[in-house]
Amino acid sequence: MFKFGKQFMQVLSGKKKILSSNPQMSGMIGVEVSMFESWYAERHNKALPDNELLTVIYNILDREQFIFSDEEARAILSTVVVGFPQEQIKQMRIQNNFDSKVKVFCQSINCQHLL
Repeated sequence: MFKFGKQFMQVLSGKKKILSSNPQMSGMIGVEVSMFESWYAERHNKALPDNELLTVIYNILDREQFIFSDEEARAILSTVVVGFPQEQIKQMRIQNNFDSKVKVFCQSINCQHLL
């Protein structure tokens, strides 16, 4: 299950979490990425490329200190690409005041180049 002994020790010490043991988190990350992607499309008048979406997902997982597989990250990407109704995502952006937090969000995942 673990590729490296260091990762195993990080899990035991509580420094890292295993994504597969927390499926709700995958959904929450999918929503977060969907809100960002919605903001990006509205702001730049184009869709965020899949490779950039995947980078955002990887960086969120790293920020949250998850140990994850490439397949898990791509599964989140699949839910973002086909999953959430745009009107619902826009409503969530408003409810969470996401648009005013985009700069901080991008800084937290080292993706300022997407602003």
